[in-house]
Amino acid sequence: MIIVIDAYNLIKQVISANFVEDKLRQQFLVRLNNYAKSKKLDIKLIFDGVNNLDNINNFKNLDITYANNYNSLNNYSADDYIKDLIYKYYKNAYSDKILLVTSDRELLDYAKEHKTDAIKSPKFYSYLLSFEKEKLKYKNSLENNKNSNLVKFDNINNKNSLELDSLILEFSGDLDLNINKKFIENNKNNNIKINKQSKLDRKLAKKLNKL
Repeated sequence: MIIVIDAYNLIKQVISANFVEDKLRQQFLVRLNNYAKSKKLDIKLIFDGVNNLDNINNFKNLDITYANNYNSLNNYSADDYIKDLIYKYYKNAYSDKILLVTSDRELLDYAKEHKTDAIKSPKFYSYLLSFEKEKLKYKNSLENNKNSNLVKFDNINNKNSLELDSLILEFSGDLDLNINKKFIENNKNNNIKINKQSKLDRKLAKKLNKL
């Protein structure tokens, strides 16, 4: 399975902003790189524009594409690239090999028309958060075995997510606490529940079980 991510859409959905600073982009790449490595996921990130990061080769567990690096036409966007990719797999009867991550309505409709599974960006981010929390719980348990004074996280929920985010920030050294804070605040009434899936068809559920 290839997870095709509408990269700026994902980041903007999480931080609720129209502009993504290089620092935030770097932070997300670090997090997604760790996620892909630990879960053995094939993640393909599609960005608009051209690459301006010097360390892009450091993210060896991600396949990162910038639309204008791929196609020099000025109006060639990440959406165009994603549509071309979906159509390529659809034409070759491999639509079931892709999971699209985006909240862009046009892309979601295009994916549906071409029999390609998709989930919205906040849903995917909930899986990323869940992974990071489980990783932190494991690290916390190791520290507790050494009689450390770290807080236990036996009952994680959205109400104590800010405390959890603070610890994630401490351990990673790269995360921005405000990212998860904004995400939780903006989505607390949107039926987004970490570690809980809605009623999905079996094919999509099978893909989500790998996240």
